[in-house]
Amino acid sequence: MDILKIERVKKYFSVRRNLAEFFKPLFIRAVDDVSFDVKAGEFFGLIGESGCGKTTLGKIIVKLIQPDSGKIIFEGKDITFEKLRGEMRRNIQMIFQNPFSSLNPKMKAKDIILEGVMIHKIAPKNMWKDILEELIISCGLSPDLAERYPDELSGGQRQRVAIARAVAVKPKLLVADEPTSSLDVSVRAQILELLEKIRREQRISIIFISHDISTIKAYADRVAVMYLGKIVEIGKKEDVISNPLHPYTRFLLNSVVDFKRVMNEGRYNLLEGDIGEVSYQLSDIRGCNFAPRCPFKQKICEEQPPYVEVDGRKVLCHFAGKI
Repeated sequence: MDILKIERVKKYFSVRRNLAEFFKPLFIRAVDDVSFDVKAGEFFGLIGESGCGKTTLGKIIVKLIQPDSGKIIFEGKDITFEKLRGEMRRNIQMIFQNPFSSLNPKMKAKDIILEGVMIHKIAPKNMWKDILEELIISCGLSPDLAERYPDELSGGQRQRVAIARAVAVKPKLLVADEPTSSLDVSVRAQILELLEKIRREQRISIIFISHDISTIKAYADRVAVMYLGKIVEIGKKEDVISNPLHPYTRFLLNSVVDFKRVMNEGRYNLLEGDIGEVSYQLSDIRGCNFAPRCPFKQKICEEQPPYVEVDGRKVLCHFAGKI
């Protein structure tokens, strides 16, 4: 059963750098005709380079940003242009990338965690202490940290507080926007284990946004690869990682350092040739977004590629499965 459906969602941001563009602005296509679904209890990975539109899409899903067009359907209800209140707001929560800026510096950890419980009246006041203790223990925090302010906590502890705050209201969908990007490797693994534990125990659907495919390959059920506002490949994790069909997915996987290969061969080239950096395009985009960086491009790539279904996966490439 699908808990969330995204249908052809678009979000463009206007750019006005001079007087002419003030009257006729250009547009950055942050999210460009994106469609996918998330099943109940699923760990869904959304990956791509910085600036590809992942965070914008995450904020659209939790209704912090309004889309220009398309549909957002949650549990069969169209919430595209609806302001989330009450139970609907409680059911859709987000963990932000920077825990320090997302936590109120004037509130203690215990008040931050229980704020949603109080607002949504999830339990009577005499149960708040028990709920707090349960959340602190389940999120791997020490009870004495409850009395501290965010600036008295480490990065990992702040992120655990942010997770505890999000799951305290018992949501059905959790959007995690690169919650481990600023943490040490050991802490990163602990946070991922914590999210996976919460997903299993509470049957929460998680959309995990990351730029590092190796971060989520151990936990994700399905993976969507995003590039310049478009989903270029989506499918089961095992299929996408073992046999990438889009050139961009292939380069993302090759960018993960293989330490065994380093030990055996010494230095090696991460990519098959230099593909350069992200080329942001304004307004009308002709052809394939990835064509300027793709070593396999041909004349046909000047035309917009259709989605091709190959082995149960959708791939946005003229040569899907042929490279």
